[in-house]
Amino acid sequence: MDVINEPHRMTRKNRANRRRSTERLRLNATVLVVIVVSGFLLAGTLGYLRGAALNDGERSTSSIARLVSEQTTRSLQTVGQALELSKSRLAELQAGGKLDEDSARSLFREELARLPYLRAIWVIDGTGKITFDSDVGNIGVSLADRDYFRVYTERPGTGFFLGRPVRSRSIGTWLIGAAFPIWRKNGQFDGVIAAAIEPPYFDQIWSSLGVGAGGSVALFRRDGVLLARSPYVESAIGQSFVGRAEFLARLEQGTSGTSRGASAIDSQKRVVSYCSWLNIQN
Repeated sequence: MDVINEPHRMTRKNRANRRRSTERLRLNATVLVVIVVSGFLLAGTLGYLRGAALNDGERSTSSIARLVSEQTTRSLQTVGQALELSKSRLAELQAGGKLDEDSARSLFREELARLPYLRAIWVIDGTGKITFDSDVGNIGVSLADRDYFRVYTERPGTGFFLGRPVRSRSIGTWLIGAAFPIWRKNGQFDGVIAAAIEPPYFDQIWSSLGVGAGGSVALFRRDGVLLARSPYVESAIGQSFVGRAEFLARLEQGTSGTSRGASAIDSQKRVVSYCSWLNIQN
């Protein structure tokens, strides 16, 4: 398998391509991922104070939703950039005749050291088998059934993709697969380079945002699959909330909004603000 067919050189063209790639992640908003902030419990809000309190709650949750959207966008863009950089560095090793399991593992671990929310980075060949990995003992394992691999054979135009959360076959924890495709010069699919995002990381960074007692923050795919939540609810991770989360139906009317209702996860009544952004599948 050719991981990359041409070595990376930081020419003016390469720099321009990287800028365009970053712009593509930043500008293609409103399609795939949805941030939902729920706050200000409706229960206990009584009398003439109710209207003013609800208005305050709506403004607060809407502001936090925008903040979380910007923060999470940057985190996911960084993952995409790390995968692209790793592809380029693998190409340099390959061109110099130095690419093997050990050199690839060392390269991946350098990237992981600066991105605390990534658990692992690996390369899968065109048949779905792991060829390089930051972990030890997984070479040759088939991941052909993972959606972040299958999407490139089913929808070849897909770029950066976030998979459905799955339990790791090696360590048993929940992971979100983030991937970029690898293509040969002739356009033939040659595999993917992927990273594992740990959902609890988002709980750590969101828990300090001050959504209040009973508040929550959640990250959904546009198809209704829950990727991450704070407070962390392990049983809900990876589940589809289509038909159960009202805001998903509202996305057809606009990319952001605020409403009131019961949570599909814990049934608590809240003010809910949502923002849909970052087309990382395009």
